[in-house]
Amino acid sequence: MLSSRPGDRKLAPARPDARRPRRPLIRLLPAVLLAATLASGQAGPVDPGRSDSRAVLVLDEADPSDGVPTAFSTALRRALIDAQPHVAVYAETLDFTRFGDARSEAALRTYLEEKYRGMRFAAIVAVGAPALAQEMRWRPGLWRGTPIVFGAIDPASLSRMNLEPGVTGIVMQRKLGSMLDAARLAVPGLKGVVILGGTLPRDVYRRHYVNELPALAREVAVTDLTGRPLREQLESVRTLPADTAILYTSLFVDDEGTRYSSPEALAEIARVANRPILVDVASLVGSGATGGFAIDNVSYGREVAALTLRVIDGANVGALPIQASEYTRPIFDHRQLERWRIREADLPSGSDIRFRSPSAWEQYRWQIVLIAATLIAQTALIAGLVFQWRRRLKAEDEVRMRRAELARASRLAMAGQLTAMIAHEINQPLSAILANASAGELLLERDPNSSVELRMILADIASADLRASEVIRRVRALVTAQEVRRELVGIDGLVHETLSLLKGELGRAGVASEATIAPGLPPIPIDRIQMQQAIINLCLNALEAMASGDASVRRLEIDVAAAPGGGLAIVVSDTGPGIPPEDLPKVFDSFFTTKPHGTGLGLAITRSIVEAHHGWLSAENRVGGGARLRIVLPKPAA
Repeated sequence: MLSSRPGDRKLAPARPDARRPRRPLIRLLPAVLLAATLASGQAGPVDPGRSDSRAVLVLDEADPSDGVPTAFSTALRRALIDAQPHVAVYAETLDFTRFGDARSEAALRTYLEEKYRGMRFAAIVAVGAPALAQEMRWRPGLWRGTPIVFGAIDPASLSRMNLEPGVTGIVMQRKLGSMLDAARLAVPGLKGVVILGGTLPRDVYRRHYVNELPALAREVAVTDLTGRPLREQLESVRTLPADTAILYTSLFVDDEGTRYSSPEALAEIARVANRPILVDVASLVGSGATGGFAIDNVSYGREVAALTLRVIDGANVGALPIQASEYTRPIFDHRQLERWRIREADLPSGSDIRFRSPSAWEQYRWQIVLIAATLIAQTALIAGLVFQWRRRLKAEDEVRMRRAELARASRLAMAGQLTAMIAHEINQPLSAILANASAGELLLERDPNSSVELRMILADIASADLRASEVIRRVRALVTAQEVRRELVGIDGLVHETLSLLKGELGRAGVASEATIAPGLPPIPIDRIQMQQAIINLCLNALEAMASGDASVRRLEIDVAAAPGGGLAIVVSDTGPGIPPEDLPKVFDSFFTTKPHGTGLGLAITRSIVEAHHGWLSAENRVGGGARLRIVLPKPAA
């Protein structure tokens, strides 16, 4: 059967049905026997001569060509099979919808009589009204006195039967009004419904809907298209009004006799429908229906199985009244709720929302936890690193401050050592000033008009004063605390100025000095005061080393030349006893000294100053005696 438009998907019609002439019974019987045999669910091979006190025969009116039993039958059989003690389950699907005439009935009776000859069952389960009617007719001849348990029968169908003793079951409550209630939830302000599906009088589960239609029509406008060919039903739902809902029953067969798969027919309708579709059975939720107050066939099947087990265990069937439970509950498809913008808050409390797209937390809970834990750990690690980095910066600032304080203390101590030299350097210009002043007075007494000589005397006074001021300035610069300030300094001038400051100390110690500076050396960016302090420290250290040696060979040499690979090397050499080899690795360590009254800070401060200029300081012994300390300053960046 083709759908109503050329582009629509095709639904395969059933195998030859009521539209074709029925084959003679003799030709039909083998096919029916084969189909029923293939559909039988046996626990094991049948032994006609065996009697099983816990054997059950399930007669299902369903169509075996559907491939699988209904959800109700599946749940029923599974509950019986899983029961303990063990229950032997035999099942037959009889297709009463297509083969319900007298000849088919006779053929089926013969088939069942032959197949189960000599077997006795603890109970027989009838699924559907036609199956119950047949069982009650066959029971006197085939299974006399065997209890019957039924299910999947509506109250209206049951009321038309004359039940015999030994029959019990659970009535299936299914109401068209419940579908209308669900439609009002899906479409606020509902004014009309369109009912789709198969021919209601031929639907054994919904025949009573025909009697409910008049009451439904008094509440909303009803368009009943049940039984129409699928192509007409598809065409009718494409452009429905906004205040309309679709009620889908089940489409297995239409008025023309064409058979369908109900879920596939529903999927076709949902594909073109412009309004929500409500259903009355849970197994159709997921095939395009929005949902509804649907029968939970699984729970219903399990309850019928539980009742059957009570009968098998010896319960008096006459004492088990027929139950009328409503196994309906609100079941909805989350995807359809989103499609039609239906809020979950508007649904009944406890609704079963199926096919919900799992949230990221539900899908990737452990991955999210792991990532979150990793991020937290990384954040904590980064925070810790930042904290340590700030502590390190603070410590470095503290080290720089303490180093500056030590350097200043060293310079003050050095100034104390240079007191005699400073006094000598200042005394000379002061004496010259005094002598020139006295000469000026005498000159004025002899010749008040001698201006030329007076000018010369005054010039000498000014020169001597400048000399004394320069000495005081150098000493003050050496001992004053100030920020590190780098500038381009000519190394030759710095070395000669340093020797000038040490002139008095060199004379007092009886040490000859010599400075050798390679020509053409470029100025280098250094802190003039700090580098001068470093050179003075090395020179004073050399003077102390030579103090106990022969006065005739005491010599201090300062050599300045280009270092290999660029940069500058300042080498201070002496003729003292040298440094013991075991002390060479630790000579620049803080507080290391071999002098009785030494502090062990001079060379350590010198190394700190050099390293602050990105250079390095080394010490070695000379071959002919004495020590050589080398300052290497890197090549200035371009």
